[in-house]
Amino acid sequence: MRGQVLYARPSRDRRHVDFYFSGFPAAIPHVKAHNVKMPAMSSVKRTSAAPDGPTVAVAAGVKDFDSTLWMGYFAPKDPPQPIIDKLNKTINAVITQPDIKAKLATAGAEVTPMSVAQFSDFVHNESSKYLRVIKEVGAASDQVTQRAEMAREPDLPGFLA
Repeated sequence: MRGQVLYARPSRDRRHVDFYFSGFPAAIPHVKAHNVKMPAMSSVKRTSAAPDGPTVAVAAGVKDFDSTLWMGYFAPKDPPQPIIDKLNKTINAVITQPDIKAKLATAGAEVTPMSVAQFSDFVHNESSKYLRVIKEVGAASDQVTQRAEMAREPDLPGFLA
């Protein structure tokens, strides 16, 4: 999936606007129905569901802003590699079927099939990125920091897709 949507909803008294980052699939029906405004999307690239929508980097001038909603499948620790490989192949085959991919795209979700190694690298990179942000803003409790650092460890549960 690519991106999240920053959308604005005026309050009942119209004196202020709430901002919220929502996943595209949840927000896009409201944006298309003009129930909410989409000032920007949080991914680096625009999504096909809203090709004219600006990114945060463009709309707010925040260079390289990239915060995306993504989904993946995980297995318990130490599964047999042939099972991981078979599940990865099957999941990727399902999500790339034209009808499934089209339904997801209509909902604002963009499918990016990955190998087990690619997904593992992706998760490690995302974990490192957010751990750095957590530490920079001083928002980390010991538990959050510990969990984020654990996600960078090579001894993770099996990555599927």
